[in-house]
Amino acid sequence: ILMLWARAGGVNLWPERRDWRPLMLLSSLFSIQIILLNISIQLTSAAYSAVLVNAAPILTNVIAHYYVPDDRLSRMRILGLAIAFAGVFSVLSGKPETRLAPAPLLGNILALVTAALIGVRMVYTQRLVQSLNSTKTIVWQVTLAIPVFVLSGLCFETAPVAADITLPIAIAMLYCGAGVVGIAFILWVRLLEKHPPGLISVFVFGTPLFGVWFSALLFDEKISPTL
Repeated sequence: ILMLWARAGGVNLWPERRDWRPLMLLSSLFSIQIILLNISIQLTSAAYSAVLVNAAPILTNVIAHYYVPDDRLSRMRILGLAIAFAGVFSVLSGKPETRLAPAPLLGNILALVTAALIGVRMVYTQRLVQSLNSTKTIVWQVTLAIPVFVLSGLCFETAPVAADITLPIAIAMLYCGAGVVGIAFILWVRLLEKHPPGLISVFVFGTPLFGVWFSALLFDEKISPTL
């Protein structure tokens, strides 16, 4: 999808020499974020991970205040962020069901670190696309991360076989590959070209609600008062 989008737009994807360093930094942030996300999900429950990872808008607003000139915090935004932070720390200390979370505190902390990395990456991407084509940015963010993911999989994951790929797994792979990495990334980076990261990040606050709901639906996870 990314390549088709680039071809349709007539974008020359090969970076200039000066672009390699910022693109490699962006891809490194992306790689570490995804790795920590996957580790956190194995240690804590899906609902807790969904809430904590999606604390990213809070951290994005704080980071953007210092690094994006047109994205300053107002008094009302500070008040809203303070309330949101209180909710995040309440969830951070929560205790999901043992069957879903073998090491909940560590998993929760890693999920929150993931959220911080998302915030840093979002602000950095917004600054990067002011001087670099957004399609080129997103293509190389993903492309440079592929060897890291392959190497990590070979070192720490059980080798997959074709028989293990069931219909639900295939649908999940299609959703993550085409939906998230393809369509969602393209739209998100295009928005970052024209809007401050703190402002548009607010619109993902509904994501934790869906994460908690789907965790209850798919994993029969009890929605605790903390959540």
